[in-house]
Amino acid sequence: MRTWAAGEDIQVYTTEGVLTYGVTSIRAVLPTEMSVVRDTNEPTLTLITCTGDFDEATRTFSHRLVVTAELLHD
Repeated sequence: MRTWAAGEDIQVYTTEGVLTYGVTSIRAVLPTEMSVVRDTNEPTLTLITCTGDFDEATRTFSHRLVVTAELLHD
């Protein structure tokens, strides 16, 4: 699994070119945490994936890994 560290870059390739974002935070949250989905004043990239312990009974992970990054260049 790929992990990022604060300060690393993430490049997003679009039909109009490449956007570069700098990672500003990485955190694990409960699946019910809704503050990770919010409006921002700046162009922001938020990646959310599953992490933590896997519960076979519910077939879900205990946490979500949230990587937040801000646009560095257009």
